Amino acid sequence: TRIFEHRFYASWLDAARAESRELAHFSGERHDMTIARYRLLDQEHIELTKQRLRARLLRRRMQALRGAEGVRESPQGKGLTRLRQIVAQKRPRGSIRQIVRSVAPVLIDLKPCWMMSPMSVSQFVEESAPIFDVVVFDEASQVRPEDAICAILRGRRLIVVGDSKQLPPTQFFAKEHHDDDEDDDPEAVLEDGRRESILEECRATGMRERSLLWHYRSRHESLIAFSNHHFYDDKLITFPNPGDVHADGVRFEYVEDGLYDFGASRTNQPEAERVVDLIYEHLHRRPDLSLGIVALSAAQQDAIQNALERRRKRDPESEAFADLLDEDRPDGIFVKNLESVQGDERDVIILSVGYGRAGDGRLRLNFGPVNRTGGARRLNVAVTRAREQMILVSSLRALDIPASLASEGVQVLRSYLDYAERGIVSLHDTQPDADDTAFDSPFEEAVYDALTRKGLRLATQVGCSGYRIDLAVRDPEVAGRFLLGIECDGRSYHSSKTARDRDRLRQSHLEKMGWTILRIWSSEWRRDPDGQVERVLSRLREVREAGQTPPVRSDHAGASGQTQPSSDSATPPAARPAPPHTYQTERSSGPLAPERTPPPPPLTKPAPQTVRISGVQRAAARAAETRARSVGYAPPGVEPSLLHSVASWSKGEYVCELCAHFTPLRPGRFTCSTLQRTQAQALVGYTPCCSAWKKK
Repeated sequence: TRIFEHRFYASWLDAARAESRELAHFSGERHDMTIARYRLLDQEHIELTKQRLRARLLRRRMQALRGAEGVRESPQGKGLTRLRQIVAQKRPRGSIRQIVRSVAPVLIDLKPCWMMSPMSVSQFVEESAPIFDVVVFDEASQVRPEDAICAILRGRRLIVVGDSKQLPPTQFFAKEHHDDDEDDDPEAVLEDGRRESILEECRATGMRERSLLWHYRSRHESLIAFSNHHFYDDKLITFPNPGDVHADGVRFEYVEDGLYDFGASRTNQPEAERVVDLIYEHLHRRPDLSLGIVALSAAQQDAIQNALERRRKRDPESEAFADLLDEDRPDGIFVKNLESVQGDERDVIILSVGYGRAGDGRLRLNFGPVNRTGGARRLNVAVTRAREQMILVSSLRALDIPASLASEGVQVLRSYLDYAERGIVSLHDTQPDADDTAFDSPFEEAVYDALTRKGLRLATQVGCSGYRIDLAVRDPEVAGRFLLGIECDGRSYHSSKTARDRDRLRQSHLEKMGWTILRIWSSEWRRDPDGQVERVLSRLREVREAGQTPPVRSDHAGASGQTQPSSDSATPPAARPAPPHTYQTERSSGPLAPERTPPPPPLTKPAPQTVRISGVQRAAARAAETRARSVGYAPPGVEPSLLHSVASWSKGEYVCELCAHFTPLRPGRFTCSTLQRTQAQALVGYTPCCSAWKKK
C-alpha cells in the first residue's frame, strides 16, 4: 500500500509540475537571487520614501511661505509677519503660550510634526479648535486621562499606543516614600493614588485595537520568554538565539549567606555587596555594554548605592571606570527601584530581590510592592528591561516561597526565581515544549532523516514562541551552540502574510542575532534531495572556515552560582587590545570568545576585468551604502559604497579580507551576513566572506 501511495503521489506531483509553468521552471538558486534582489530594492524603497516625504514637506513649506507673503491679511500672512518680528527680537516679548497662539497657523505649515508631553500641550497650545490632523500618544499606559484631554482636543484623529501589562500612572514621586511595612506602608497609599490610564479608558470605550506582536528588543529569547508566557499568552513573536544557553540570557546568582534585616534597615547587605561585585565584574569584562541595577525596594536601592560608593572610595582602579560609573551620561549605569525603572532599558540588568530570611532564620512573606495589587505588572516591568542579559541576584530560591500564597505578584516572583534557575523547562508544567524530534511537515522530517544519516546533530523547532526555526545544526565542539539554521518552505514560512515579513525582516533579524540561515525549497528537494544535502554540508564547511559561528559566553555562573574572577580584571578596558582574529557580533551579549584558529589567508586577487553595472546593480549599491551608513559602519579610508568597492576590487586595488573589522564608531564587532554575500555575488559573481574592503 505504501509503495502504491508513494507512486501515486509522485505521479500526481509530476503531472502538476507539467501543467504549472511556475512549478515547471522553478529554480531554487534563481528564486534565492530574486529574494535577495527584492531585499535590496525594498530597503531602497524605504530610503526613497523618506526622501520623498522630506521633499513633499519642503515643497509644502515653500508654498505656505509664498502664500503667506502674497496675502498678508490672511491668518498665515499675519502669523508669518509676527513670527519674523519675534525672531528679530533679541529677547522675545510675551510668553510661549502667547507666541504659539499668535503664530500657530504658520507654525503648523513650517513644522507640521510637534513632539510634546501632555502637560506641555496644556501649557503652551491655547487653540480651542483642532489644529493637528493626528494626535499620537506613546507610552499611553503612563498618561492619566485628565492630562490627555487637552492634547486630544487639539487633534482630529487619535492614536493611542501602550502596553496594558505595564504599570498604570502613579503619583509615587509626589509622595515621600520609605520602605515597605505591613502596618505603615506608603505603598498602600500609593495604590489608593493610582488612576487608570488613557489607554485603559480608550479600550473601555470600544476603540479599535491592533496588537504589535513582533518583539525585537531582546537579543536572547530567554529574556522575553517568561513574560510572553505569563503576561502575553504566548502571542508575541520572538526569535531564538544561536547560542542555546539559558544563562546567556537569564543568569541566576544565589547569595547563600544573604540575610534580610527585617527589623531595622530592611536591607540585605550581603546581597548588595554581591551586586557591587557583579558591577565591577561587568566593567572589567564587558565595558562596551550598558548596565542598570534594579532593586525590588527603595531601601535595597539605597543599600546598593551606598555599597557602590564605599567600593569606589577604597578601590584605586575605580578611577579607570569613572566615566562608565557616571549616571548622568547617556546609557550610563543607574541604580533604581521597582517603581522608578519603567521606560529605562540597558544591555545588561542586575535585578536584586533583597528580601530573604532574617537573622533568626524566619522568612517573612512580605515582599513590599510585589505583595500589593499590581505587583505582577511591577515585576513584568523589571524583568523586561534588559536587551542582552538579565542577572537575578537573590538570597531566596523558588522552593523557599510557599506555592499556596494568594498574592499574584508573589506567585510571579516565585515563578521567575524558578525560571531563572532552571530555564525554559520551568514553563513546561503549563506549556509543554516541543520534543527534540517534532516536525511541522513530512518534508522537514525527510530533510532531518537525510542530514542525520550524514552524521549531523540536529535540533528541531528551535525557539519557544509562535515562530521557530525548523532545523538547526548543533556544534559538535561547543555545547549549546548552533552552526546553521535550516528553514523549509512549510507552515512557518507561509504563516507570514507579506513577502517583507517572511523574506526580509525575519531573516535579517535572525542574521543580526548571529544566525546563518539556509533555506531548502520543497520543489528542489523533490527534484534533487542529494544535491540539497550536499548544499547544506558545503554551507557548513564555509561557516566553519570563515569563523561565522556565534561567540560563546564564558562569564555566567556555574551550578553553585559563584562567578569566576577575570584573569585581566586589573587592566582597564582601554589597555586591552582585542585578539587579531576573535569574532563577536555587533553589540554582543558576552565577552570576546577564546581565540580560534586563524582564518584562511585573504582571497586571491581576481584577474583584471571590466565590470558592467546595470540599473538594478546601481540600486543595490546605493541601498548597500545607505545600509552601511545607517549602522555607522565605515572602515577607515574606504568609501562604504559596495559599487565603488567592487569596481576597485576588479581593478586590483582592493581585496577582501576574511576577518571581522573593528568599528571605532560603535563598540562591538562587525561580522558578515548572508545578505552581504548575496550582494557581492549578484554584482561580480564572487562570494567574499565580508563586505568590508581594505586596500591591498
